[in-house]
Amino acid sequence: MPTIAESGSVPAAGPVEQEVVRRAIRYAALVRLGVAVLWVPLATLAVPGDRLLTTAVAVLVVLGWSGYLVWRTGSGCAFPGRLLVADLVLTGLVCLSQDWTVPPGPVPHGNTWICVFATAVVVTHQWHQPPRRGIAAAAMVVALDTAGVVIARPGSWVGELPTVGWIFVEALLSLMALQLLYRGSRAVDRAIRRTADARASAGVAHARQEAERAHLAALHDTACATLMVAAGASTAMEVSLLRAQARRDLDTLRNTSVPAGEVDLVAALAEELRHHPIEVHAELGSPLPVPATVAAAVRQAAAEALHNVARHAGVAAARLRATGSPDSLAVEISDDGIGFELDLATPHQRGLTHSVLGRMAAVGGRARVRSHPGGGTTVRLEWPDAG
Repeated sequence: MPTIAESGSVPAAGPVEQEVVRRAIRYAALVRLGVAVLWVPLATLAVPGDRLLTTAVAVLVVLGWSGYLVWRTGSGCAFPGRLLVADLVLTGLVCLSQDWTVPPGPVPHGNTWICVFATAVVVTHQWHQPPRRGIAAAAMVVALDTAGVVIARPGSWVGELPTVGWIFVEALLSLMALQLLYRGSRAVDRAIRRTADARASAGVAHARQEAERAHLAALHDTACATLMVAAGASTAMEVSLLRAQARRDLDTLRNTSVPAGEVDLVAALAEELRHHPIEVHAELGSPLPVPATVAAAVRQAAAEALHNVARHAGVAAARLRATGSPDSLAVEISDDGIGFELDLATPHQRGLTHSVLGRMAAVGGRARVRSHPGGGTTVRLEWPDAG
């Protein structure tokens, strides 16, 4: 069982175990109050008139103290050692008062209100104390209750020992039940920690995979694409353009961070179009402010689509049209080239999958590709993905 700190705080433990500790402390006080309210006042009906005053005083003290414990422990505050000492002193005085607060004669001790009160005390002590302290408190209450029985019944107290001893057995049973409960709560906490650790590890692995995928996409869109074009460059002008493109590729690979805030997508697309060797007929419209991550993904996906036109379409011109609002946009890149069969796995398709479809999916958007041999290709970028 978790140790209850003297300072009144619950020690560091798992969230489930801490909640069980708080509830056990709270329920212990409520059980004590419930016994005091429902059973103890009945004691005044069973005692003779000459013991009524002392019984009433004892009952009022028990009721008041039980109410104070409920207030003192609040919603699960600790039951510190000094409060336990005070509780044992009051309980001991009540147990020793049996010669003045229980009916005389042949009434069994097990039927007296003090036996019920003592049982509630020793059982609930196991709920808010460390095991050794709880058992020691139970033994002390049992000893004081035995002394009270000896004082009240000097000629027949030996016959009451089994009843008094059973109070201690009930304390042990309560302790065993609480130990099982706390063991279960610790098992739940361990399971929660294992699940959290597994999720954290999965998150790290996913982040690493995403970083690798982004790096490979950047390589595909920049250095690899430029090298493929360089293989067919022949004129001085083409070589000059390739040098400028290579410098931009290096800048892109060095700086992978995306600025925060919003970016004008129209301006970003216009800047991108300045660097493409093919002729692009653009319809960009008015400024379109969107989150910077979205603008970067759309720009890079559009750039890859235009690179694919230059590499694979067999034409020297393409069309780009941007429409929408800051909450919903669409960018369409189309050409009248040779097209391709969507169901065939080609390097062209893999570039579309990772650099175009993958980039849009990463920001909550999507990309659609329409193409067939001899019918050109259309790539439509949409954000957000409306389903």
